[in-house]
Amino acid sequence: FGFSNRLRNFTYDAVGNGPSFQLHGGGGLPTLKGLHPNLNLRVEGRNCSQSNRSCPMWELGVSHGDDGAHGQRCGDDWPSCWRLGPALGAEGRFDGWNDWVLHWRGSPDPALGFVEVWRNGKLVLPKQTVATAYNDTVPPYLKFGVYRGAWKGATRPTLSTSSTIEYGGLKVGDAS
Repeated sequence: FGFSNRLRNFTYDAVGNGPSFQLHGGGGLPTLKGLHPNLNLRVEGRNCSQSNRSCPMWELGVSHGDDGAHGQRCGDDWPSCWRLGPALGAEGRFDGWNDWVLHWRGSPDPALGFVEVWRNGKLVLPKQTVATAYNDTVPPYLKFGVYRGAWKGATRPTLSTSSTIEYGGLKVGDAS
């Protein structure tokens, strides 16, 4: 997958869960329906001071049927999660474009599945061999958007009443 995105009118707070690119699965078997997306690229801003320019961070969470933990611990309880660098640009603003390439093979078998990520032409996550999908009857599907827990009726306070993310240049391909 390749795409560009840019955060506009974006604020972060204790709620976290900023803009996302997701691969959702769990659409076939009822036992898998309520699980995390298989792949979640987002801005994590929980516990970030507005003055800390190295926080919030871009994160990639991978959820799967494998019980083994991989990667770093990130904002949520993802079985596998990696931090991909600060979300703020060199100017201390969010509104710069990011060019992303995600090389992904979906598999519930950790020996077959993998993910690697480039941001603005630099490898930010070397190839990780890990289960990247649930053993489901339906393949994952793409989803883009801004997700905030408090906007779904949660009782946690939020400083943000709106956030915008722009996308461009979406490309989906295979080995050829």
